Amino acid sequence: AAWSTVLAMAVDPIARRLLMAAAVSCLFIVIEVAGGFLSGSLAIMTDALHLFSDVAAFVISAQAIQLSLRPPVGRFTWGFHRLEVVGALISLILIWALTAVLVMEAIDRIHYKEMDLDPKFMLGTSAFGILVNGVNWAILGTHGHGAVHGHSHGDGPCSLHSPRSDKGKSH
Repeated sequence: AAWSTVLAMAVDPIARRLLMAAAVSCLFIVIEVAGGFLSGSLAIMTDALHLFSDVAAFVISAQAIQLSLRPPVGRFTWGFHRLEVVGALISLILIWALTAVLVMEAIDRIHYKEMDLDPKFMLGTSAFGILVNGVNWAILGTHGHGAVHGHSHGDGPCSLHSPRSDKGKSH
């Protein structure tokens, strides 16, 4: 119910798709954490944290997109478009923090040699993860050349494809 309210509030269709992918990913994070714990696999726990960073990036990006739609005001004469860059920076910092935690856990496991694994459980969890990636791929879709994004290709004043950028240049 909470996700449906959040999705209804998302005005931008790209933000809506990002939030839908975040919801699917959140469900799998729970499965992956349980699978990693039950199988004793740091690799699966690592993937769960990686997926958590993806969810955070989806949510941050969706929020940045929503805020960037606001009109310019007062001292924000260019509007709120720069919030997308701030969102990307926050996502990057989160990924580095999670990497540090995982490296410390890996060093701890190497040092204490605690590696009792259940490969069949690991395989099942990983196979389900491939299915979830396919679902998210279908939700997010592609933009002709493999990237999901919301910019145009040639109709802005700063575009390399724009007629304005050809002024004064000889070909």
